[in-house]
Amino acid sequence: DIYRRRQKGNRTIKLSDTYKEKQDLPQLELTINIIETSYQHKIIWQYIEFCRILNEQAKKYGYTKEMIEETIKICTDEDILKEYLSKRKKEVMSIMSTLFSQEEVTKFVIEEEREEAKKEGKEEGRKEGRKEGMQKERVGIAQRLLKLNISIDDIIKATGLDKETINTLL
Repeated sequence: DIYRRRQKGNRTIKLSDTYKEKQDLPQLELTINIIETSYQHKIIWQYIEFCRILNEQAKKYGYTKEMIEETIKICTDEDILKEYLSKRKKEVMSIMSTLFSQEEVTKFVIEEEREEAKKEGKEEGRKEGRKEGMQKERVGIAQRLLKLNISIDDIIKATGLDKETINTLL
């Protein structure tokens, strides 16, 4: 049975091989290339290694063309996704360049938004500081007017403070 065969190396199976009843001319033929080797060479492991190497190169080169080229070189030298990378190097370069370009754009946008938020926060802080300063100034004026025995109603008119605030100064 085709599913019970275990062998190292690449093998190809055909959909028509799985039919219980053989047909003379299959209407649809599907051929699958199975890569089945020792644990270290399985596709998932290779992909994980590819990602690890990619991250190492990103630390060295940043998200650049050199990072992508070096990742592909190291992986093919170490027989990690070698067949795929050898056959589709341009495609992989293009896809990765697009992905990292988008990532860089996203980082740029986030940084711009962060800077804008800082500016808004500083401006808001300045406005709040001005309000507090003006309030302190009005309170100071009210205190001086109280010492001059000016009526509370006149102090309210002069400073814009409410009666409760002026009463706390007494």
